[in-house]
Amino acid sequence: MSSGRYVVSPPGQIKILSVTHDAVFLSWDPPEGLTESLRFRVTWKCESTGDLLCSEVPVTNLCIQGLTPGVKYEFTVATISDSGGQSTSVSTTHATGKASSF
Repeated sequence: MSSGRYVVSPPGQIKILSVTHDAVFLSWDPPEGLTESLRFRVTWKCESTGDLLCSEVPVTNLCIQGLTPGVKYEFTVATISDSGGQSTSVSTTHATGKASSF
């Protein structure tokens, strides 16, 4: 790299493993070729309210709970290295299931 800046590779595409009325379980592949320990910044934005939340995790999956039933969310994941670099984000959108009525 000519600039000398350290750039972190982005994670693999986000996969939706399961969805309930108030939770979404996400998974993604780690970036290829990186050997240092990594963290991932996961953000989720409610499309109806614009509320944005974030979590940093040291693993390649996250179950996000407490979501609003029947609402679409945008999920993004970025790689964060121990040296402070951050990758570009990968993203996907998905709606939670509708709440069950008894």
